[in-house]
Amino acid sequence: MMTIKNDDVTEDLNSFVIDHLIDIWMVEDININDLIEEIEEKRDEMFELAYKNGFTSEITVACSQQLDHLLNLLDKKTSL
Repeated sequence: MMTIKNDDVTEDLNSFVIDHLIDIWMVEDININDLIEEIEEKRDEMFELAYKNGFTSEITVACSQQLDHLLNLLDKKTSL
């Protein structure tokens, strides 16, 4: 069983809050067309990585997570 120190929880919470605030700031300032173009480019990159390295390779999964982040930003932007 893994023990979690209070410092670890606080650090994770602080990181989450900072990331969330950055996302809010980015959503307000980002151009939706630029964001859509970036999503399309990241999606193409992910498919290329998956083809070369496999769908479960670390690099493909990391790219997929970046794509998820961009899609979440688009969702936030369009729901404002």
